[in-house]
Amino acid sequence: MKSTATLVKRLGALRRFFTWCSDQKCVPLPFSDSVLYTYLDSLREQGAAPSSGRSFLEAVHFASVMFGIDGGSVTSKRVQGVAAKMAINAPPLKQALALSVDHVQALEHIAVSADTAQERCLAGSLLVLLYARCRFGDGQRASSLSLDMSAASSASLERGFLELSVRTHKTATSLQRRRRILPVVAPIFSLSGCRWHKAWLDARQALKLPVEGDMRVTCLAWLAKFGTSLAMRRILGYHVAPGASVAETYARDSLAAPLRELVRVLEAVKSGRFRPDDTRSGMLNECASPRPAEAETDSWSSESECEAEELDDSVPLLRLLPATARLICVLIFLILCAMASLVDSAASFEHRLGELGFDESVKAALAKQDLNTFAALAFASSTQPGQIDEDKFNLLVKACFGDKAVTLGVQSQLRRLIFEAITCTVQSISQRVSGGDDCKDSKMPPQERDRRLADQHERLPWLVDLQCHRAGEWTCGQICQNVVGCLSEHVPLHSCVSREDELCHEKNTSKLLTLEHNQLVLKSKDLRNSVDLSCPLHVQQAMTRRALAADQAGLITFQVLDAVTHSFLSHLSRAAPPGFARPTVHSLVRADQELWKLVADEAASKIHKDATGGKPLDAMFKRLATEPAVLFHLLPTPAAVPEPKPNTNRRQRKRPRSASSDAHSEDTKRCKPKKHFTKMPKQLQGLLPKNKKGEALCFNYNLPHGCKEQVKGHPPKCGRGLHQCMRCGRTHGQHECPNKD
Repeated sequence: MKSTATLVKRLGALRRFFTWCSDQKCVPLPFSDSVLYTYLDSLREQGAAPSSGRSFLEAVHFASVMFGIDGGSVTSKRVQGVAAKMAINAPPLKQALALSVDHVQALEHIAVSADTAQERCLAGSLLVLLYARCRFGDGQRASSLSLDMSAASSASLERGFLELSVRTHKTATSLQRRRRILPVVAPIFSLSGCRWHKAWLDARQALKLPVEGDMRVTCLAWLAKFGTSLAMRRILGYHVAPGASVAETYARDSLAAPLRELVRVLEAVKSGRFRPDDTRSGMLNECASPRPAEAETDSWSSESECEAEELDDSVPLLRLLPATARLICVLIFLILCAMASLVDSAASFEHRLGELGFDESVKAALAKQDLNTFAALAFASSTQPGQIDEDKFNLLVKACFGDKAVTLGVQSQLRRLIFEAITCTVQSISQRVSGGDDCKDSKMPPQERDRRLADQHERLPWLVDLQCHRAGEWTCGQICQNVVGCLSEHVPLHSCVSREDELCHEKNTSKLLTLEHNQLVLKSKDLRNSVDLSCPLHVQQAMTRRALAADQAGLITFQVLDAVTHSFLSHLSRAAPPGFARPTVHSLVRADQELWKLVADEAASKIHKDATGGKPLDAMFKRLATEPAVLFHLLPTPAAVPEPKPNTNRRQRKRPRSASSDAHSEDTKRCKPKKHFTKMPKQLQGLLPKNKKGEALCFNYNLPHGCKEQVKGHPPKCGRGLHQCMRCGRTHGQHECPNKD
């Protein structure tokens, strides 16, 4: 996604090129090497900007990619050489300068003592962005503001932080990154001792103006001069090291230690021990106190001592949660977020309440408020991800326990349960939006599976008690993946093994090295047991197990699939017409595959229950089971004609033949001459290939092109035959014969 400024820049470079081509009376499109080289050389001779050559080549590449214009000449070495020669004359890069201490103190005085509220608000906004180390655009797009003051603050010494929530920023290039909030934190600190933050908040409240300004480089430059580690400066600049995004995500609040380091540097500037405006030899005062040991034992020391590496702007510090979410348990996050369906399982929620030690009164109180799942509890106690609303939490405690006193232990357990619910819900939503591998491997929670299995025992006690009808874990998992992914994919019958066979199957411990997404992956070999489909009984059991698994997942009613099973099996026992054979087990398997294919094409993603509780797939299976495309596979087929058995008796004696029969056979052979057919050209078909004496005639001689071989004797004869007419026998070709017509 490109900004409008980039688009204007590219089109401006192309417009200047088209104008030059019009003046020189040459064809601009398609791009040619000679025209591009002449144009760049003219720019160099005219003294154009050093970057104009490189900008023009970028515009040509942009046009070739976006508009499909041939831009192969950009790769020409001499064209790139002219642009590089122009870039050599570019002046040195001039970077933005950091503000001096006097400038910052002057801003603080203006923010407090300015005559108008507009001036105080503007100066305060500049100070917020200066201490927060953010850009002008970050300040413009700040969506919320929160004030975190320390309980030990006083009128003379105030400690705390101002936190801005920024959704759209420089590195938010994708929709997924724009959904993540970037926390921009500024310490409440004053080099001059003025309470500028209070004056700024009062001015904002009076004028209702957004935050403005861009002083990002000042504090970062002070930190570098003070000797702060690269890892801390990178985090304070809202970036993370390459490959460290996962660790920063689970750290929850990696800004805590760097912000303490920033406050320590600002205190050194205020006290005069550190003078960032002086030269290198005079920055640190001789009476400067030694650096506290606490800052040395930082979790980032292992990275700060390594060599400086290139800053990766493509990995911003977006996933760090605010300070109110520091206590989220990472272990609970890893254990409970493995299943997307966990947040909607009432059985899993009740099981977790028992593990945390809640009595029946608390369970009944939560159920009375319809809080019987993790998702319901998460949205009832939180207004934004990662945080617990204290007002809603107090209402929840009052609803569960009434007016009686609640111990801190019970409150901590309830907070822990809410944290788990929020974490699982956020992870479930993320899986549904991204559709990653975690969503593909979703399975039903154990407690929810046991509850649904018990419900099946009550509805179908005569069927579920049989061990051969208990579906295996893999079959249930495949059906659950269809439910989570809104699919109706076919589950093959040969993979619908029973739970008993699955337990008896030897566990596979061998590994397989594969290449996936340009990475080597070590995974277990897929050696699942398969069902023997050689007889109708095994096929019926496999279809019954699949129907029970689909009923357990809430996808299809068991009675519907069971009726389809009996309908298919009835074709196997139906009498076939004479000369035809009954359908086989393989015919039934093909009909089953065709039925699921038709259902998948018609259902698409509409597989869940409707508002009335009906299952859409039930009606589809009932109707499509009688489709001609399905019944075609169950029709009788023509019976195969058996081949005659060869005589395998080698000792069988030949019947003796009499002398009269032998004489009769010899006479018959003499009377019946052998028939011999000669292949002739198409133009000579219907004529005699031999004369009356039985001598062969030359085909080429009787064709228009004639015979070119040597002729001898009389009548003339070549190696192919006599040169005589096939019609009258004279010495001319049949195409010249007077009897032709």
